[in-house]
Amino acid sequence: MKKNSMVLFVLVLIIASCKKETAAVCNFQPVNISAPAAEKDSLQRYLNAHNIYNTTRDTTGVFYTITSPGTGSVMPVLCSYLKTNYGGYLLENGSSFTNGVVPGSFTLGDLIPAWQKVLPLVRAGGSITMYVPPSLAYGSTPKYNASGVVVIPANSYLKFTVDIIEVQ
Repeated sequence: MKKNSMVLFVLVLIIASCKKETAAVCNFQPVNISAPAAEKDSLQRYLNAHNIYNTTRDTTGVFYTITSPGTGSVMPVLCSYLKTNYGGYLLENGSSFTNGVVPGSFTLGDLIPAWQKVLPLVRAGGSITMYVPPSLAYGSTPKYNASGVVVIPANSYLKFTVDIIEVQ
């Protein structure tokens, strides 16, 4: 009887150890930055000038509209792996820096602060439009394409449309 109990105990330890080793570790920390008042005000003026009144302003300064909240069972968190279709646009001239809507797969915690803050409001199957001040996007760092051409100038205000396909 003691021998069977010991074997069972060892098996439980082995199984428990395996689970701990295969579990993903999430080291992402919540973003605790907010856009300066001047950026929030500038973005508000843009939205008003373009008759975009159906937005909600997050306390950080991201303005967003949830087109559809989605029906998935899981809300995204920083460690969630997301599959999306998204488009990115410069507010300055409306041009697309993603060349239309493109598929994307990534971990939420790896994304710009604006996405980290508002994508958790939408489940799989949902859609959101975000208007993002520079400090919650790429700030003073321009972004280049593979050919070395600037596609997002420094200090750009951006618009993103995001459809969340899957949350893991």
